[in-house]
Amino acid sequence: MNLAPDDLYQRIEMRHLFCREWSLVERHARFVASGTGLSIAPSSASPDGGLSGHSRLVRLHANELQLDGQLRCLPRSLPFEDDSMQLVVARHVTDCLGRGSGIEAELARVVAPGGLLMVFGFNPVSSWRPWWSARIRDGLPAPRFRSARSMRRMLAEQDLSAGRSEFLGGVWPSSLPPDAIADARSSGAFWHGVWLLTARKQRFGMRPVSPLSARRRVGMNPGLLQSSSRRIAS
Repeated sequence: MNLAPDDLYQRIEMRHLFCREWSLVERHARFVASGTGLSIAPSSASPDGGLSGHSRLVRLHANELQLDGQLRCLPRSLPFEDDSMQLVVARHVTDCLGRGSGIEAELARVVAPGGLLMVFGFNPVSSWRPWWSARIRDGLPAPRFRSARSMRRMLAEQDLSAGRSEFLGGVWPSSLPPDAIADARSSGAFWHGVWLLTARKQRFGMRPVSPLSARRRVGMNPGLLQSSSRRIAS
């Protein structure tokens, strides 16, 4: 029996993991200038919270090969202006979309110079692998694992400077509340289930971007204000 990705993210272990991830987002966001932000989650079952100083937070989530939520678009064509987001949070998007989606270049394009990009991914060398194997046998889809080192190289190609890798989630998925789990900086953190990379754009990018005529229009979900502009500016 093949189960939908949302069945994975509705598990109590994943819900507690996402709470712990968002607490890290809140911690880092305190040191980011206020302005428009973008949050991309792995599914509609993994919502985020609010952020002080970033009330204009666009929320999207992966839905098969596209992104859905407040907007609907393809990963390789985010409908935002270049350098328009002070904070961009991408949680397990590459685990869902895999290589070749084009999302990495788009995340780098929309983050503002001096802004912060946060990318979370499941750790391919963590002690969670037996747990993942059991879930896959149950019919849940396997994550498209990518290492923090691989993501660091990808971000460097997009002129983003990444800080040190952080690890969280513990050595085994837990159904205990997040405050009962040992801090990610404890010994053995390299084997924890999730990695986090934070990166900043140091200057205005000089990369060529695709012409406006080639970028696909996106559909707005019901209830979202329609605008004559196809893009959202900060």
